[in-house]
Amino acid sequence: MTSARISRVWGTIFLTIIISSLSFPAYAKYSGGTGEPNDPYQLATAEDLIQVGETPDDYDKHFILTADIDLDPSLPGRKVFDRAVIAPAGYDFLYWLEGTSFAGVFDGKDHTISCLNIVGGSGLFGGLRPGAEIRNLGVINVSITGSSSCVGGLVGENRGYISRCYSTGTVNGERDVGGLVGENGGEVFDCYSASKVKGDNSVGGLVGNNLLSWLTLSIDPDVSFGLVARCYSTGSVAGTNDVGGLVGANPGDVINSYSTSAVTGDSSVGGLVGSNLLGWVDGLISKCYSIGAVVGNYDVGGLVGEGTYNYSNEGGVIQSFWDIETSGQTISAGGKGLTTSEMQTSHTFSLWGTCGNEGIWTIDEGNAYPRLAWENQCGEAIHLSPLSDLLLGVGTESDPFLITTAEELYLIGLFPCEWDKCFKLMADVDLSSFDGKEGKPAFSIIGNNVEAFTGVFDGNAHTISHLTIEGDDYLGLFGYSSGEIKDLGVVDVNITGLEKNFIGGLVGYNYYHGAVIRCYTTGVVGGGERVGGLVGENDGYVTECYSTGVVTGRWDVGGLVGGQKGQNEVVSLYGRVAQCYSTATVVGDARVGGLVGYNDSYGSVIQCYSTGIVTGQTSIGGLVGYILSVTVARSFWDVETSGQRISAGGTGRTTAEMQTASTFLDAGWDFVDETENGTEDIWWILEGQDYPRLWWELIPEN
Repeated sequence: MTSARISRVWGTIFLTIIISSLSFPAYAKYSGGTGEPNDPYQLATAEDLIQVGETPDDYDKHFILTADIDLDPSLPGRKVFDRAVIAPAGYDFLYWLEGTSFAGVFDGKDHTISCLNIVGGSGLFGGLRPGAEIRNLGVINVSITGSSSCVGGLVGENRGYISRCYSTGTVNGERDVGGLVGENGGEVFDCYSASKVKGDNSVGGLVGNNLLSWLTLSIDPDVSFGLVARCYSTGSVAGTNDVGGLVGANPGDVINSYSTSAVTGDSSVGGLVGSNLLGWVDGLISKCYSIGAVVGNYDVGGLVGEGTYNYSNEGGVIQSFWDIETSGQTISAGGKGLTTSEMQTSHTFSLWGTCGNEGIWTIDEGNAYPRLAWENQCGEAIHLSPLSDLLLGVGTESDPFLITTAEELYLIGLFPCEWDKCFKLMADVDLSSFDGKEGKPAFSIIGNNVEAFTGVFDGNAHTISHLTIEGDDYLGLFGYSSGEIKDLGVVDVNITGLEKNFIGGLVGYNYYHGAVIRCYTTGVVGGGERVGGLVGENDGYVTECYSTGVVTGRWDVGGLVGGQKGQNEVVSLYGRVAQCYSTATVVGDARVGGLVGYNDSYGSVIQCYSTGIVTGQTSIGGLVGYILSVTVARSFWDVETSGQRISAGGTGRTTAEMQTASTFLDAGWDFVDETENGTEDIWWILEGQDYPRLWWELIPEN
């Protein structure tokens, strides 16, 4: 071989080596994968897991466990950690998050991470950002002693999504301490904890505080209330204040969950939740129970230690129970105490069922308490009986559900899956037996901002009297509706939303496509913002309706409608009030009107009037308090009875003029026995004696 050929061969070999070194990495990161959704990083060893924690640049990547990982500090390469393994966020004295939190997806693939030991840290993960997710992971035999706040077996502070995870072991801290999550401003689904949990304030078997701190809330608009659903806890919980078997402090939502944990504390101690409020924020507990022993000194309850009475007079607790025998407690700030036998009877939980085939709960009748369906325990599924088994009719337009009694009306609110059906009132109904007082149940509001009423409710010219509600946002006979409500009177209402929003005598929020036709209300309605005698917020259609009584609030307060907005036209069917009136006394701070408080873009008020007293501080009007790019046409208010000489829309008239037919005929109003303005005969009047009335109101005989 010549020297030239040898040189060419060695040159080729050298080039191949160079190309190879550029084509392949010097080492593989973790045990495989690229961190992309379709090719997540693979974690098989303790070294892999520790490497993740030391690589913040990967905190937005995707990971899977391919094997169980043992972090026992006695094993080679392991240690006792002084902070969270991944995203070791720290908190200063104001509990503000520092450092880089985890923003990726971590799928345990049903594997476990065992024997995690931390002294001075917050959990396996320090903090999760919105959009982050941890799923299918068990952390077992943990031993965590946190030095400050937000300490949990899995996550210290969660603003992401956690599902199908669990923890066992011991978790200790000072404030916001939970067996699985220390502080939860995100969502926790289908999880459990069997850990022994101990702390000072806001201590829970699963979650310590189900809401991010109010200081963080005030500076970070992305923070949301925590949600815990389809979860449970066992083990034990001990603390000083706000101590609960499942959740320590709960201004958020706890739904379809339970606790068997034994709970010990000083104040605000409960079998399920220690404190169901934070300052002015009230929590919600729905379809939950607890059976663990509860011991404390102040504000101690079998289910809830401390709560308010702003949610249907039950302290934010709906269809929830505790065992008075096993808990040792006969009282609670919400919920209903039952015997062990009653707690193991399916009939007790009959309203916990679902309308579909997949139930959330199962029960082994007479032998055990209800269990979550995903636990796959012995028992039969709890299914909700169809409303057709309880009412006449099938809910169609031709064969609507027929409502005759207060008990039948109450049932509608318990069946959200039937809120798209048709209902017809067959008699006047008195709701005095559902006022939530003196042991009586609170009325079940129809429709909410999670599941709106989309059906048809025909009042059939009957009345519903003595509707009494005290609660949170979206209050009324209908809390949230985009359906049709017609020919109904709601009389002697007493609705109190305190400082809450979307409060109306008939509908809290009448959403787009929602129609309220030929309805009226009388009584007292009070709230914070968007408060109206008939409708709190109207983005739909309100026609031929009226309201009387007293309406009070802070902002956007109206005798008929608190606030409204249209969709995309100057005059549209949405955000429209037509042929309506109000005689209600209206009191508010700002944007207060005799008929409508605040009329937003594209809303309209057509052929309406008001006569009630109107008082407030700023943006006050006899007819409309404040308008923005809207139409107010052929409408009037009484300048004498209202006490207001100005309005953001409409025309002011004296009492005598308001009781004269020509005032309205000249504006094109269609009256009975005249055809120049139309033949629909919408209005009639006893001239000189009264204001105009709607045709469907009773006309007295002369």
